[in-house]
Amino acid sequence: MGIEVLIKSELTRREAFLNAKGSLRERDAMSMQGIAMPTLPPMPEGALEIPGEFITAAVSAKIYRMIGSAYGTRAAQRALAEQPVTAAGIEEAREYVSSLMDVDLSTVMVEVVPNSKWGDSGAEGIHFKAGLDQHLIVMPSYVASAIEVLVHEFGHAAHAIKQRQNGEYPFFFTADSTVELISHYCQYHYIVERLSRDHLLIALGQLTTASYALSIQASGTKDFDHYEASGAAAEPLRSMSIDMLQSTHAAFCENQAYYFSEVFRGISLMLALLLLDENEGMRRYASLDRVDRRLQDKLSDAFAGKDALMSFSKINERIEELLERCS
Repeated sequence: MGIEVLIKSELTRREAFLNAKGSLRERDAMSMQGIAMPTLPPMPEGALEIPGEFITAAVSAKIYRMIGSAYGTRAAQRALAEQPVTAAGIEEAREYVSSLMDVDLSTVMVEVVPNSKWGDSGAEGIHFKAGLDQHLIVMPSYVASAIEVLVHEFGHAAHAIKQRQNGEYPFFFTADSTVELISHYCQYHYIVERLSRDHLLIALGQLTTASYALSIQASGTKDFDHYEASGAAAEPLRSMSIDMLQSTHAAFCENQAYYFSEVFRGISLMLALLLLDENEGMRRYASLDRVDRRLQDKLSDAFAGKDALMSFSKINERIEELLERCS
């Protein structure tokens, strides 16, 4: 499949989704009818491999507990209260990400779906790639921290637009390991600049499952008893109940796609936090992000002077530093 065919398929799907009726899931299914799925470009050996330094069990029990306890506070409940998705909020998020990523997002469309039609999806917002810059963001009419979620989805759009400005087929794809990197970078940046410590802890809720998956990967075993006896399990065992660990482990074993999506999500989230102050580097990364290059090579090119194989062991200190900045 070439670029022209890929773009045509994406735009066709976008129009079919916009014209379809029914629930979110029904509209999504209808939009996919007759659409040819894109195929990856030729991939050099090792292009999708992840450096071992990024597969660690670095998140501490202290951070796990801080995230868990945040959900019970009154301030966190206010942060979790649903808000309407408004035209003003959409434009605030669009302008924020446009400035942060130095990209024109004026052609990105946002459709707001009534919550009664949203129930089929667990996502807070959805981004559909469509052509060079005609992407579509779909949002429920009410969602917790609405502008923050919009910033995240516009981050996905900014990433894709900057990639596709290169005009080569490999730039139309994003590796699983960093598909969430720019979106979370934008989201965390917005929280630290404009929201609160509680908002950041709530946003880091995703990190608990993702870092648990990373710790399983770091252990080198999928057997729970062997995992439990490994050093990689130390921090999760200190901070979460054995029942929770076992049930999540079982879910991972039953659904390998879910497991690896969480492993890759953990890499994206940690990189976004560690590199949160590298604004120019993030812009460069989005622009040079082609799927057929190794992650460490892209990081080295984008973040000059930074260690592309940085140790994730610094993540705990980094989280505490960012919490202090937005408190």
